[in-house]
Amino acid sequence: MNHVAARRIAERVNIAIITNRAQRRALVGVGSGERATPGPARAAAELCEAKGSAPAPTTYGGAEEAFELVPPGVQATRQRMPALLRRMDEQDARRAAAGAYVHAIEKVGSVAGASAEGGKADGGPATNDGGVTTRIRHAGTISTVQGALDRAGVALKPNAQGGGARKPITARALMDAICLDGADMKAVLQGAGWSGHRRDVAKLNVLADVYLELMARVLGLVATDAPTPWDA
Repeated sequence: MNHVAARRIAERVNIAIITNRAQRRALVGVGSGERATPGPARAAAELCEAKGSAPAPTTYGGAEEAFELVPPGVQATRQRMPALLRRMDEQDARRAAAGAYVHAIEKVGSVAGASAEGGKADGGPATNDGGVTTRIRHAGTISTVQGALDRAGVALKPNAQGGGARKPITARALMDAICLDGADMKAVLQGAGWSGHRRDVAKLNVLADVYLELMARVLGLVATDAPTPWDA
């Protein structure tokens, strides 16, 4: 297999990974009702149920314009943000760090760039850097955040008496679930085989706040010598 063929296979695998993640984030195939077109740059969605009834048709120039709303009882979707981030001010560096990480993850695979043959994405000659600079910037953000989270290690480890079904939850897995999938703490726990007990939910909430602070610091959004919230 030559270099070009290997690049093409890698590109197809990357596209499949991005597409599958986008479909999961848009909740395609989950619940009833229509879903937005999946896209890697779309925020994660959550299910919601319509209530009430549509307003009466409005008349414009003699013609009635009816509102087409989701029928009551049908589960639609709306953009989801974890409660942990929703409680923070929009200017909070921790929330900004989560946003920067999500943005880099979503964009790194969708930047217009060179093909395996070296041409531009639109088929023209390769007259620029093929999006390499932008890709490097996004990849740098991802690498910085993931490196810090990997060094943070395991967030929650099951004890020997807890049974074999529970799996360790790493700092990176926790923050990926929160930032990228919009998951709440109970869902993170249950996804790793835990029961979702309030005690463990509280632990993860505290740790997630610590990891968000860590992300903000390694991304330069908070001075490294600034006091931490838990030191105050």
